[in-house]
Amino acid sequence: MTAAHTERSAGVRPGSPRQTGFSASDRVLRVRPGDRTARTSGAGATFECGEVLERLSARDDTFDAVCSIFGAAWFTDPGRLFPLVRDRLGPGGVFVFSQPPAIPGAYGPQGMYEGGFAGKAMFTYRYSYRPAVWERLLTRSGFATAEARVIDAPKSGHIGTLVVRAEA
Repeated sequence: MTAAHTERSAGVRPGSPRQTGFSASDRVLRVRPGDRTARTSGAGATFECGEVLERLSARDDTFDAVCSIFGAAWFTDPGRLFPLVRDRLGPGGVFVFSQPPAIPGAYGPQGMYEGGFAGKAMFTYRYSYRPAVWERLLTRSGFATAEARVIDAPKSGHIGTLVVRAEA
């Protein structure tokens, strides 16, 4: 997914308020390795390349909304990410994220290898919980309200999508 595709997916239009996105992958943003920022040519959203905890910690501005589409909320420890997102949201701000629902019986942090099983060993963690646990993690991080639910896939028997919304 390119920065321009992400911009379209997020509904960014010319004249939209300032919008900033984060990705740990320079390949996703299609920038040269080591580049920290890419500005798309369409509506002008800025996408910053780097680890989300570092990037958000380095900022002192606030956002009206923070979204994670199969991204940071899935791959970052919620005990570290959620309080930081809450601190960066302005009054009435909203945090929304989506990702696959937890596999029954497999909850919490789960390790996974990156890039298959060949070559240099690289790994990451993803975080999966029941909807009620996501809600509790968010309210304990200072969000006023939180709602999490699994939306069924359009085709019966296929994997649905966890959608979570929390208000500051």
